[in-house]
Amino acid sequence: LVTVTNATLVFISVYPAGGTVAVGQSMPLVPTGTFSDGTAWDLSADATWTSSDRRIATMSGGLVVGVSPGTASITVSSGAVSTVVTVTVTAT
Repeated sequence: LVTVTNATLVFISVYPAGGTVAVGQSMPLVPTGTFSDGTAWDLSADATWTSSDRRIATMSGGLVVGVSPGTASITVSSGAVSTVVTVTVTAT
């Protein structure tokens, strides 16, 4: 049995909610969407990722990759909903 609802995405949370990664290393970020009907779903397949500074950290799928020491804001979006987490990149 499949139930179809008209639930809309209202919030995205990310696990972990930021963190630290070394230069040349990667860390997975998992986005979960909370919908208007109270359900929550993994948005990994649908999320769009952007980095505030690609010289510090880049995104490859759901992996944040450390490029050089510093701090970058990582934005995950799905439709009109987005959230931001902060990632610190340390020297190796």
